[in-house]
Amino acid sequence: MDPSLQQSVDQPLTKRYSVRRAIVVVITTCAALGLMAVAVWFVRTNHTNPDVGTSAASNYPVASVPISSLPPLPAQTQTTRLVVNGQAQVTNGLVLQPSTTKPASAVAGELYYDKTTNQPYFYNGKGFVSLQSTGTTVQITNNSTTTQQTIVQGGGTTLSGLTVNGVAYADSSSSLKATGTATDSVLATDASGVPGLTQTLPVVVQGNITATGSLASGSISNGFGGISTTNTIATTGVLQGGSILLGSDGGLPPSTGLRGGIATGTNIVGNDLFFDAADGTGTGGSGSLVFRTGAPSIDSPTNDTNSSISSDFSTVTSLTWAHATNANPDRLLIVGVTLGDNTKTITGITYSGVALTRFAGQNCSTTCRVELWYLVAPPVGVANVVISLSGPSILNAGASTYYNVDPTTPVATSMTAFGFANPPNVTLTGTNTTQLVVDVFGDDNRLLGVTGNNILRWNTDGATNAPNGSSSLTASSPSTTMNWNDTSSSWATVVVALNPPAGTASNTLIDRLNITSTGNVGINNSNPQHALDVAGTARIQATANSTTTFQIQNASGTVLFAADTANMQVTVTSLIINTELTVEGHIITGGTTPSIAAGSAACTTPSVSIVGNDTAGQISVTTGTGCAGAGVLADLTFNSAYSAAPHVQITPKNADAAALLPYQSSTTTVLTLGVANAPTNSTTYLFDYLVVQ
Repeated sequence: MDPSLQQSVDQPLTKRYSVRRAIVVVITTCAALGLMAVAVWFVRTNHTNPDVGTSAASNYPVASVPISSLPPLPAQTQTTRLVVNGQAQVTNGLVLQPSTTKPASAVAGELYYDKTTNQPYFYNGKGFVSLQSTGTTVQITNNSTTTQQTIVQGGGTTLSGLTVNGVAYADSSSSLKATGTATDSVLATDASGVPGLTQTLPVVVQGNITATGSLASGSISNGFGGISTTNTIATTGVLQGGSILLGSDGGLPPSTGLRGGIATGTNIVGNDLFFDAADGTGTGGSGSLVFRTGAPSIDSPTNDTNSSISSDFSTVTSLTWAHATNANPDRLLIVGVTLGDNTKTITGITYSGVALTRFAGQNCSTTCRVELWYLVAPPVGVANVVISLSGPSILNAGASTYYNVDPTTPVATSMTAFGFANPPNVTLTGTNTTQLVVDVFGDDNRLLGVTGNNILRWNTDGATNAPNGSSSLTASSPSTTMNWNDTSSSWATVVVALNPPAGTASNTLIDRLNITSTGNVGINNSNPQHALDVAGTARIQATANSTTTFQIQNASGTVLFAADTANMQVTVTSLIINTELTVEGHIITGGTTPSIAAGSAACTTPSVSIVGNDTAGQISVTTGTGCAGAGVLADLTFNSAYSAAPHVQITPKNADAAALLPYQSSTTTVLTLGVANAPTNSTTYLFDYLVVQ
């Protein structure tokens, strides 16, 4: 193609493209100017009315405006609020200007960055809460000032020297720690975590409390006014004020304990555990350490009165006898009956005209039968028991009144049994130590009585047929055995365990161990006057027999009293008895044998000996030759001197000794044996002596 022609063709095309580009530029510029005008009008409108809210902002559609496209505001333009209707997205970071003070008029949802703590906070409508929390946050307010402190859940907030009148909460993943002193009562929030309740409520801690300072005032407990914890309260400081409740109130309290720490490692010695009474000043002295327990406020069932009757060898259709009932609480009358003929039945039993209830019966293997009847709250006084039968039979019966028996459920558990063997012992299971087990026993021949620990209440033995009896025994756990001695080949019994009354009132706590400020220890004594002051019985039982199981020594260590369980003897250095002394066994004296020397009446080259001690023994004197007359036969020197001249009894042991007409004289150290008649040469004389001061 001709180059000139080609050029003419290209030029019109180039011109057309240039026009199009110009049109696009104009349109784009107009659109940008329009957007800018809208933005400027929006800002100026808010400046004119700075309180415009979301209702005004909602009149405008959502738009994306690049910040670079917005022109700067005029210098005189100011705004305190920017309302965005919808979502605001920031591509890079959102910067909160750090501040040393909280916003004065915060609204819910407002954010600010604390310059002091270097933490972001948001306002939850009641206070600023840290955004670093891993869970629920709770405020603690010091009521003595206007300062607020926030404890954050999860991570273990530390309070140094803070007086807390607010709220603290820690979950199982964190700890509440006080390195200073946490004092005063603790005010808790409600379940929603809102502070401000006026009553003192517990701080609930599901984790651990660690205090290197002190936890003071109020109480540490599972109830109101304290700290409830299912974990550990560990402190190297002091738990002060109020009381410590271990376990929880209500229902069956759990078993609890108080102990020191457990060492780890090899051969580590444990440390001491101190219990300090509240100390005083000057002449005041400290308080006492008191350990208290509460005895049962309701006694176990107890026997009151008993009576019995027998028809002996006669058959009868009824029996009547008088029985007394005293005015005791929660009474129960039990009547036991043995029939000689088990084809006959008991049609009724009354006491003071009031009908009894049949509880149970049991046939013997032969012809006899035993039944137990009862009446709750029998009338007080003396009244007749009347038994009626369906036909004639040998009849033996007895009645017992018990008290402290539950009137609603008098019988806890029961059994019946029969057999042939002797002894006819039966065991009732399901009993406990608060109950009393009572039985009614009958046989077809002779009933000799109870054995073991049973207490016989009545026995109609004496009739040759169908005697019966009743006994009771404090129950044991988990079973109780009743024991009888029966010569019969056939017997039957009914056994019941009586319940004590149900009680809901708290028992009364009584001082059991009291240690005073002077070191006196009282057992069942709230005011001990001696180093050990025991009110009640005491027992010392050796775990291994020893010659020094128990000793009483003076200040210098001399043993005044010694109990020797190895040889089953007690040694007393000095014993003073100010009243009668009754010895039901033998009196056996002991001690070192005293020395003895022959006297002039023992003739030439005599021999003397002694067997015994300072208190009692036997003197033997064999005379020599050349005996010429009466006088001193022997001198006995006591091993230990008496404090005064003792009284001495001399008794001749053989006829030769009696013929000498012996006599004695004594000092505190010497017993002199004399004779009124002259001894015979080469003759042995025997004398017993007894010395008492």
